Amino acid sequence: METEPQREPPAEIPLPGGQLTPGLVRVGNTVRRLPKGNVAFVHDLLVFLEDQGFPFVPRFLGMDEQGRDILSYLEGEMWHGSGSGLSDELLEQAARAIRRYHDATAGTGP
Repeated sequence: METEPQREPPAEIPLPGGQLTPGLVRVGNTVRRLPKGNVAFVHDLLVFLEDQGFPFVPRFLGMDEQGRDILSYLEGEMWHGSGSGLSDELLEQAARAIRRYHDATAGTGP
């Protein structure tokens, strides 16, 4: 009887930043992070935004065996500091994304 080769777990790659949530790691196309005290609210909000078709937040995919949130990985760059060095074009894009977030959540439970 042949045995199936043991698979090594995917590598955990520390992510830079983590100013608000230390210990962020990338595992394949997901991000893992320890949940905070507002975990139910965050999960509900992410699911709500996904249902609204809001494209600028990760998708909540569940919890891993270590009790960490599993979120979809979004490709992008960190804005260090306040973002004061961003171009006008990037600031306009950010403002449009914030407006869409406001429109998606205005008058809702989350």
